[in-house]
Amino acid sequence: MDRVIGPYRVVRGLGQGGTGEVFLARDPDGRQVVVKLIHPHLAAGPAFRQRFQQEAEAASRTARSCIAPVVDTRLDGDQAYLVTEYVDGPDLRRRVEGEGPLAGSALDTLAVSTAVALQAVHAAGVVHRNLKPSTVLLGPLGPRVIGFGVAHLTGQAGAPGYVSPEEARGEEVGTASDVFAWGGIVLYAATGRTPSGGGTGLYGDRVGPGLTGLHGAEPGPAEPPGGSVEPDLTGLHGPLRELAGRALAWDPAHRPSVQDILRILTGAADPATSLASRPAPPNPQEVRPPALPAVVERPAPRPPTPAADTPATQWRRSVALPLAGGVAVALVVAGISFFLPDDGAAGDRRPPTPPAVDVSGTAQPTGSPSAPTTPSPSPSSTPATAKPTSARTLPFLDDFTGPNSGWTVAARGRGKHRPVRGAYRLVASSDDYLPVIAPVSTPVGNTTITAKLQMLGGKGTFGVFCRGMDKGSRRYEFSITSDGDASIVKSGEAPATVKRVRVPGYDPARLVSLQATCRGGTAGTSLSLRVNGRQVVSRIDRKGPLASGSIGMFAHASRDGSGVDVSFNSFEALP
Repeated sequence: MDRVIGPYRVVRGLGQGGTGEVFLARDPDGRQVVVKLIHPHLAAGPAFRQRFQQEAEAASRTARSCIAPVVDTRLDGDQAYLVTEYVDGPDLRRRVEGEGPLAGSALDTLAVSTAVALQAVHAAGVVHRNLKPSTVLLGPLGPRVIGFGVAHLTGQAGAPGYVSPEEARGEEVGTASDVFAWGGIVLYAATGRTPSGGGTGLYGDRVGPGLTGLHGAEPGPAEPPGGSVEPDLTGLHGPLRELAGRALAWDPAHRPSVQDILRILTGAADPATSLASRPAPPNPQEVRPPALPAVVERPAPRPPTPAADTPATQWRRSVALPLAGGVAVALVVAGISFFLPDDGAAGDRRPPTPPAVDVSGTAQPTGSPSAPTTPSPSPSSTPATAKPTSARTLPFLDDFTGPNSGWTVAARGRGKHRPVRGAYRLVASSDDYLPVIAPVSTPVGNTTITAKLQMLGGKGTFGVFCRGMDKGSRRYEFSITSDGDASIVKSGEAPATVKRVRVPGYDPARLVSLQATCRGGTAGTSLSLRVNGRQVVSRIDRKGPLASGSIGMFAHASRDGSGVDVSFNSFEALP
């Protein structure tokens, strides 16, 4: 029997995120729609229900020419769902990864469309806070932006690499933070690079974007420590280069407004004079829940004058978009943040490159790591811990979009670990070992674990484990090193006995998918590891096999002093 949600007949699942499950469905007239069914434990909370309705109303206020309209919302008992129009098309990340960067009029249109989307969102009194390649969909009628509104219900906002410095420092944000993300989107669309061009944030370990979330640092200075830092804009030309560079400025007062961006890109203003002649945009603040986000003006200093030698007449002609009151119409946006999940129909999510975390000096890959052995950390070390939540049973999935994931450090582990903006960061200093245990009911026997992760800096070994025993001190580890060697290790084994296999095509700058399988019992345990869909190593443990235990993920820094920084994008365990 077909599944139905209210009057909507489910066609197939699109995925799930921190707030609920997402489905492609058909309405009673046969039209395709997207239905977001909120997790029951969230829908039952009165505060959540109030904000749910408020955020839906805010999305409905956004101009219909710039949004896939919310066609239905329902709060009925413990069931809550929203329905929006379906956007048929890949997200920007999938498009760039599959076919390469955009160029010419395709790039121009994307830049204008996303700016129009932001203007529509801001006009409704909302700060987007979640603009990134996976929230830009390339539909048949042009680019559309999703990812605002109900993402705020769980505290999810932004993505590492596209989060403005002020938001990363824990300060209140306004429309200028969306402009920063817009600059990163344009750079990515044109080049396939994040603003940093690699595994750290734009301002690297000199900033602090991300340090507030991971280390609890105090808000940083108004200028980047150590002087100005310029993004690598190679591959961008003309007004887009000028605007993207200014959009990525450290100081929000030095970024152009969305209105300035549109005037320049559509030819209504000259890029050599527009930014210099107009005061800096007001920097709205977002009012904290339960009230709707409100936009208020705050004075800001005038931005510096840009270079005057950026002719744009020929470039402007490629953006042939109609204007109404200075705003291009009939373009872009698609609605509430969770309608297409990060791991849904728009393709697998690869975490936008998060900011670097200073472990003990520069945490950049500098070569092949020394092969770390299965560690025996000092008993005197003090583990970092995350606030625990109720343990769950298999199947288990965590995409780290919630405010707290409940992971805890294993015995004698050392390092820092914490969910940061839709990913889970493990940061270990030289020779430190950091295993963290998933919040599932133990012991777990047979299981298949799938994790998506990315090394952000340093050298070492990282991966997932199963059958953790004795408070996690004994386990099977499925790992990959920073130079691309995969292995399956049982705690206590001599390094010389461990089989290491080179992973074909391994790129430390890209997302890696690990799939680990533990099967069997006391007669022997069958273990296998797949990397990016390809089996690379397997073994059978018949000598005192581990029967069951905890599951989780880990990072182990090499001994060269650089430390290691790893971001886990998702963790799934099936029985």
